[in-house]
Amino acid sequence: MRPWPRFGPRRQLPRHLLRVRSGRPPVLLQPASRGDRAAWMALPWPLIGLGLLAVLVLWGLTRGDADEMPDSGSVGAASTAPDARAAPAAPAESERQAGATAARTPARQGSEAEGAIMAAVADANRAWVEGDLERHIGHYGRRVDYYNSKRLARSGVLRDRRRDLKRYPEREITIARQVVQFPEPRRARVLADKSWRFGGGERERSGKGLQEYVLEQRDDGRWVIVGEQLLEEFRTERRTETPED
Repeated sequence: MRPWPRFGPRRQLPRHLLRVRSGRPPVLLQPASRGDRAAWMALPWPLIGLGLLAVLVLWGLTRGDADEMPDSGSVGAASTAPDARAAPAAPAESERQAGATAARTPARQGSEAEGAIMAAVADANRAWVEGDLERHIGHYGRRVDYYNSKRLARSGVLRDRRRDLKRYPEREITIARQVVQFPEPRRARVLADKSWRFGGGERERSGKGLQEYVLEQRDDGRWVIVGEQLLEEFRTERRTETPED
């Protein structure tokens, strides 16, 4: 280790000429000469002061604008800015969940509607076979596109069913399967693979075909028949009459 310089009693080392660092011995700095002090004093201090003042003014204006810009609404937005960067993940997840729910909901509603529609068609045919005209006609709307009659009143359907009940005391209808379509909201088209046999009196009638039903949903949720046709291209039927004695 180098020995520390010795100073006489009249030459005390100024404090600003010592540099002290932890774990290291003090370092002696050379004092500034008169030429250095003259050069230091010759610097354009007024300009430097003005420059520093300008920097302080600009800094103050910038801070003032930053403090004044946020209002009560923007402060809330700024305070939640870190969360806002992570927020898009939550809406995206909620949108996916909503989409999945929306995708499941129509399917579930469609399945429930199909069940109600097929049950209505089946019960309308069962009621007629059983001779329960009140229950049978309750499945029809006020106006029905009934075979060759457009917008026939429900009373006309009832009159036709009463006539057939007298003609055919024995009745049998079989619906093998049904296919339900939804051409528009609250409206359904049913294609029923159907076979029938009516007899027991002077006439007999049997056949099979593709029956078309059109149903509409009422405000109370019920599905009623507003159209009934037998598609001729899928129809085979045999009718016989018992000769009179």
